[in-house]
Amino acid sequence: MTTVAKVALVTGATDGIGRATALRLARYGFALHVLGRDAARGERVLADLNHIAPGRPHALYLVDMSDLDAVEQFLRQYTDGNDTLDLLVLNANAWVRDISVAPAEVDVVFALRLLAKCTGLIEPEESGRRIVRHVLETRAEDVGGKYYALEKEKRLPAKLTGSRDAFDRLAAYSERVTGVALGELKVL
Repeated sequence: MTTVAKVALVTGATDGIGRATALRLARYGFALHVLGRDAARGERVLADLNHIAPGRPHALYLVDMSDLDAVEQFLRQYTDGNDTLDLLVLNANAWVRDISVAPAEVDVVFALRLLAKCTGLIEPEESGRRIVRHVLETRAEDVGGKYYALEKEKRLPAKLTGSRDAFDRLAAYSERVTGVALGELKVL
């Protein structure tokens, strides 16, 4: 009898927290569908996944998540080509990597990372470890439609959701495109 690996789709998985999460999930038996926008980084992640968990049907999907037409096209192709999805980690984010010097002659990215370390924010590998531990230790029905920060349930700040009307429109769009309802999210 052949065991089929659980399938996880991780957005933003070509770098940072998404990459760390994808690599850790592979160690726990998942086949990874990596979603990102940089082909070279994506190929490196696939090589790492195939080294960690050879023989699993890992796949790379290149999509610019800021292009809603591209996202809709990806979703159609993905659902047509895949029968199952066991875990979805929505992690896509943009991080500016170009050097940008502040008036004090300090690289802004360096300053932000130093500030993050000094204020207790954690590195991508630690974030990935925490995300995967949370995934493995909880049941979907207990955490679906909820927002977590450092393993604690939080209310979504209004600055992340915009107005309640804008958030409701985004949630309705998401449900229409994916067929999955977000449920009632708490918004401050």
